[in-house]
Amino acid sequence: ERIAKRNIYTELGVVEFNGKAWPPLDVAREELDEFLDEKSSTCLEKGDMVILRKRINMGMGDRNPVEKMIYFDKGKKRRILSSEQLRQNLPRHLNKETYFIITRKSDEESLKDAKQICREWVRKKYGE
Repeated sequence: ERIAKRNIYTELGVVEFNGKAWPPLDVAREELDEFLDEKSSTCLEKGDMVILRKRINMGMGDRNPVEKMIYFDKGKKRRILSSEQLRQNLPRHLNKETYFIITRKSDEESLKDAKQICREWVRKKYGE
């Protein structure tokens, strides 16, 4: 019934990074599971909370694609801009990663515990 209603996962928290996420996804998942194991007063078990990653980039890895473009002035003359000139007006980070902390649990008690644990873990890990 949950799948038919598309009530599959509940988002508990979001952590955004400019550039690469830290720590790497597999390490973050392990740390969250360990943090969850330490909590003895919860109805949640290891694996009930999961971290998903979303990556946005411009297809060139860590390089800025804007630096490879050819620019022309109003007189249609080719203009060469240095990396420093481009950085003054354009964003420095074109790569972005986001961690979504989710749970499959849907009962009220589990959601309350999961949200509290998520807040504590994010505060401990990232100071937010």
